[in-house]
Amino acid sequence: MLKSKALVMLSGGLDSATCLYWSKLKFAEVSAITFNYYKRLRGEKKATIELAKSANVTNFFEINIPFIKEPDDFFNSHFYDIANRN
Repeated sequence: MLKSKALVMLSGGLDSATCLYWSKLKFAEVSAITFNYYKRLRGEKKATIELAKSANVTNFFEINIPFIKEPDDFFNSHFYDIANRN
């Protein structure tokens, strides 16, 4: 019996594609999420959409985060400072 649900973060690369198809084998319902950050490559975005379609993902979420230029920008932000106050 398959476990109930999984959420896979898709980047458009090989690692996340592998995780997606592994999850399809192990879970009854697989959803996918991707993040559109500032100046994200169009090819990456297109790849995530195509991967989700080809894997018959029923729930595909795109989250726009244009205020983050690079993933590590989050750690140099006001949000990070607030979250890590002692």
